[in-house]
Amino acid sequence: MITKREIQSTLFKVGSLTLLFSLAACSSSKNGTDGNNSGVEGYNPYGNYSPASGQETNFAALINRYADGKPDHQTWANTYWPYNATTKDGIATTAFATGGMSPAEKFDKAYGCGSQAASWERVYHSPSPPNIKPVPVAGWYGHCNGWSASASLYPEPPEAITVNGVTFSRADIKALMTEIGMLVDADYFGHPVQQFSANDQRTVDDIYPDQFFMVLTNYMGIHRYGINIDRYTGDEIWNQPLVAYKIDYPKPSDYLGADPAYPNVYRIQVTTHLWWADDSANPNDETPTFDYTYNEPYFAGRDFQAELWLDGPVAFDSDGHITSSGNLVIVPQTGAPGGTSWYLGGTWLGQAADDMVDGHPDFMWVPYAYLDASDTSDTGPNAKLDANPYVDHTWVVDHFYKNVGDDVGGSACAASAPTPSASPSPSGSLSGPPHR
Repeated sequence: MITKREIQSTLFKVGSLTLLFSLAACSSSKNGTDGNNSGVEGYNPYGNYSPASGQETNFAALINRYADGKPDHQTWANTYWPYNATTKDGIATTAFATGGMSPAEKFDKAYGCGSQAASWERVYHSPSPPNIKPVPVAGWYGHCNGWSASASLYPEPPEAITVNGVTFSRADIKALMTEIGMLVDADYFGHPVQQFSANDQRTVDDIYPDQFFMVLTNYMGIHRYGINIDRYTGDEIWNQPLVAYKIDYPKPSDYLGADPAYPNVYRIQVTTHLWWADDSANPNDETPTFDYTYNEPYFAGRDFQAELWLDGPVAFDSDGHITSSGNLVIVPQTGAPGGTSWYLGGTWLGQAADDMVDGHPDFMWVPYAYLDASDTSDTGPNAKLDANPYVDHTWVVDHFYKNVGDDVGGSACAASAPTPSASPSPSGSLSGPPHR
């Protein structure tokens, strides 16, 4: 079976990132429209492109087989465990506590060995963390990326599990799974709109519709992998794990034919419906079975209209069924943030194009592996600031998903974690605030 890395290497991704500081918060925005396409030297919305290999790019094949899709398990609703003054302190909050202890405090007690997860959380995932300016942090700062990663990688946790004499509720387990998801390897598509800086219009406009369509249909449609999106078009970041997508089957009237200015590019309009697990649920709740409705606070979603670009014509039979088409067009253009490229193809329509809050997704990403937060040698100092280095991802998964039982001696000693510093020095190699 083709691997995610093989898919992403041909899907024109921005990069395979260690997702950490750039996706960690959920904050106030500016409109993000500083760029101007017309001012980009040599800008051509179609440009020259090379067909990708290793994944399906043919529009007819994808729309006929994968017009809808779900991941291999249903993603689950949660809170985003905010840093803000209302709930505060991330997974050290007692807002959803059972037995008077926060999820981080329960972890420290069960894990033993001098674990300081709760005290670390109160410093770095607090309303005024020392590594984030300005403070207090905006209300959307929190753990939305960690929750999205784990909800895409693992099914919803059970109601309660007792480990080493400590009973963890469903909310406690969701909190710990969220924390270990703060540092993952992932395939990443699109460029986040940045706060406090000018953004090229192409950064505002991506992820572009052709790449959006290909990621949905290849990753989730064909392979049933979990996909996360930043649903906020502008410079706040609200990561959400997708529950499902459905693309309306195009009618002959949706086919616009060749572009008069670019006769080798053929256009077809599509409407895509996305649903995601919501972040306003009580984490103690069991997420209901998804039934393709907007069932808040568990599920939310949005519709997206777009014009896709193909390199050949679309043919319909007398029943309105697409019998053949060209391949989706993806146009790489260099000069994007971090030395990467923008990947143009298609254009958003209506609200998806014009709304900087509820328009098109800002970016998409597919997580595939947790990383050890206590080992920052290959990820820079931000790792020990955004991902709690005391929460052992192997221990969490083993005890809550593999049912390994109590630890010998009632605790599990691991390598010492970094001691929190009152004066951290983040590297800044990954830009942008944490996200919800």
